[in-house]
Amino acid sequence: MVEIDNKGHLELKDNVSQEDFEKYDLAQLEEYFVTLNQKVDQGIISINSELEIQESNDIVTISASVPTREYHWWGYKTTYINSQTDSAISTLNAGTAGAGVLSAYASLLASRMGANNDGNGVIVDMTWAAVYNVSPR
Repeated sequence: MVEIDNKGHLELKDNVSQEDFEKYDLAQLEEYFVTLNQKVDQGIISINSELEIQESNDIVTISASVPTREYHWWGYKTTYINSQTDSAISTLNAGTAGAGVLSAYASLLASRMGANNDGNGVIVDMTWAAVYNVSPR
C-alpha cells in the first residue's frame, strides 16, 4: 500500500482501490506523509526502501528534557525517561480542564503513561490516526 518515490518521499501505491482509500481513511495517512516528506526535503529525516525512517546524523538532541522520537510510515515512537514521563503527564492533565473528546483523550493518555511508568519511563507508539500504545521502558 505504501512505497517510496525517487525523491525519498512516502506515497500510496497507485493500485489502492477507492474502497480501501475510504474504508481506511487513507486521506489522513496522505496528510501525515506530507509532514514526513517535508522533513525529508529539509534534511531532518531520510526514508529507505524498507520504509525505515532515520533522523539525520547532524541533528543532535541538545537536552535530556526532550524525549527521543523515531519516525515510521505508520506514525512515530516516542521514548520518555522517568522525568519526561512525569512532565508529559502533568502537561496532559493540565490540558484536561475542559470538557470534550480531546480532554478525555488527553486524560486517558496521561493515565496510561502513569500506569506504565515503573520509574524508568515509557514508550508511546502513536499512529497517524492518533491511535496509541503505551508500554514501560
